[in-house]
Amino acid sequence: MSNWIATVPLQPGNNTFSVVGVNVLHQSVPGASNSVSVVYNGAAPSPVNAVVINEIMFHPALPDAEYVELFNTSSNYTHDLSGWEFNGLDYTFPNGTFLGPRGFLLLAKDCAAFDMAYGLSIVVFDQYSGNL
Repeated sequence: MSNWIATVPLQPGNNTFSVVGVNVLHQSVPGASNSVSVVYNGAAPSPVNAVVINEIMFHPALPDAEYVELFNTSSNYTHDLSGWEFNGLDYTFPNGTFLGPRGFLLLAKDCAAFDMAYGLSIVVFDQYSGNL
């Protein structure tokens, strides 16, 4: 495969991206790696009022199958949620948490209970230790 596209969010300042080509044994392929640097002079868009709570399941049929779903209402900005705290859920988003345009992010009380209640086809980003 020689043609592909990667869409990545830019942070203010210098952004360096490296691509390493590997074979089926996960070994680097000579000549198949490169890097590119891009300077973004704009401000990082704020997730405030753009990332919203889309759905809350606070009283599920199965115990501990509670969840909260977030939605990025922006059609052209990826938002960095790194370090954001979700009050009440006792949850802090880990570094590198990005929510793409028109994207969803689901937090569950218990991943196993969630899978049992709603099936395996819905991707859970992480689980929280607090309560709704």
